[in-house]
Amino acid sequence: MNILPDLVVIGRCGCGKCPTIQLGLNYESDILDGRTLIDYCGLSQKGNIIGVSVLGNEKQPTELEFWSVDGLEEITEIPAIETLKPMNT
Repeated sequence: MNILPDLVVIGRCGCGKCPTIQLGLNYESDILDGRTLIDYCGLSQKGNIIGVSVLGNEKQPTELEFWSVDGLEEITEIPAIETLKPMNT
């Protein structure tokens, strides 16, 4: 069953500045914890590294997270898609 078309944004990061969002199947969904399913990194407009992770559980993606890999800037943007590369694990 493909639930991706049914996912909605149900919350944002508590910082209120970064583009991190929580996902659910409806607007009354509880915010769920998840494990890292996909881990990429890309570049900010300033050239700093932004991590991009999709978290989820066995039923659904639960969060799209953006974070500073090098700690050099506050994340307020999404990296350009052409800069994304898989993180080395």
